[in-house]
Amino acid sequence: MPILGIIAAGISGHLTVFTENFTAQTNLPLTSTFNAISHGFTDGVVYWGGGRDESTATFYSFYSRTTTSGTWTYKNAKPNQGQARANAYPIGSTNKWFQCGGEYGGALDDVQSMVYNGNWVSETNYPILIHYNGMGAIQNTKIGYSIAGGQPSSVFITAVYSHTGTGSWISQTNYPVNCTEIQGRTVGLPTKVVVVGGITTASALLSLVYSYTGSGAWVAETSFPSGAVHGQSRAVYSNTTAKVYVYTPATTDFYYWTGSGAWTNGGTRSAITSTNNKSIAAVGDHIFLLGGDYRNGRASCDKAIVS
Repeated sequence: MPILGIIAAGISGHLTVFTENFTAQTNLPLTSTFNAISHGFTDGVVYWGGGRDESTATFYSFYSRTTTSGTWTYKNAKPNQGQARANAYPIGSTNKWFQCGGEYGGALDDVQSMVYNGNWVSETNYPILIHYNGMGAIQNTKIGYSIAGGQPSSVFITAVYSHTGTGSWISQTNYPVNCTEIQGRTVGLPTKVVVVGGITTASALLSLVYSYTGSGAWVAETSFPSGAVHGQSRAVYSNTTAKVYVYTPATTDFYYWTGSGAWTNGGTRSAITSTNNKSIAAVGDHIFLLGGDYRNGRASCDKAIVS
């Protein structure tokens, strides 16, 4: 970093994580979208779809674009029209992208998977009705985990289940906290799955961070900065930079974490089209923010390059 850059970073209190700040990209192909799911694939493709629109119509079409091309291409549709956003990739030897549970509008137990560029297929039902659950896959083992979440009548649970890509769901060590709305805050690292924050039964926002290696107890990690906690915070992991990035509307900054130790303020997220983005994806060192949140639908897509 140039000397002036180091001085400026010291004055501002953090080193910027952006090598190229957010710029507006070609809008998504559907307007006023919210609660969709997205994921970045290793061949430079970001995938987006599902969710709902402002008039409560349900989407089930999926689209993709590359990091360099702004054109969104129709890919396929998932079997049901539930707007489930919990997802984990890759799972199993065929690198399936799993979708499990529901979102706004009701808990579900149906599960679908898709091998990249293939079609959605049905998998073994989830053991319970669930929504707002978190999903992440430990990359070295390719085992996916569905964590906590909510059930009908606002019952929050701690149950955790794993899936190898075939067969049944397997019960795992319960999550330490009754919480929900972790579906966009659960990320898979090479050796563990990590949950950042969440919401409790008392509607309190959590700054707690826990990790799980697939056996034994959940481990308390360094808490997320409490002043940056927000109900719409979203987390993503980049294999290229080996960092977890958290976007939070509570501040004007992004935070990052290397998997241990403290969280770092990574710089201002300037030039984002809307602060109501609720879908985040990483493709290499590219970070995408897409769509909107409930009652704040957006068609916007923004991209940054991080280090």
